[in-house]
Amino acid sequence: MSNYTLRKLIEQRDELDAQLNAMRADMREAKLAEVIATIEEFGFTAFELGLIKTQHIKPGRERPTFRPKLKVTLRPPLYRDPATGATWAGRGRPPAWLDGHRDDYLIRNATPQEE
Repeated sequence: MSNYTLRKLIEQRDELDAQLNAMRADMREAKLAEVIATIEEFGFTAFELGLIKTQHIKPGRERPTFRPKLKVTLRPPLYRDPATGATWAGRGRPPAWLDGHRDDYLIRNATPQEE
């Protein structure tokens, strides 16, 4: 195969790609309208379509509502109860054993982090 035919085939491929892209662009709006009409007709949810991964259904609601899954970040403990060895990371309600001055329970190599 000569360079001339190879170049000519590459040009033809590029022209066909351009035609395909133009046809896709023309059809895109119509297809999107079809998809939206189908979703509305059958009442599909984002969860059913695979667009979100978690589903939360509130009691007494006809249709489910959705919220993203909360990302859990674990923090190293900042305080330790010397009697039981229980620890607390400094977030949320303080435990009952943490009475008095917090510095007395502070783990020495841990430093409180600002949020």
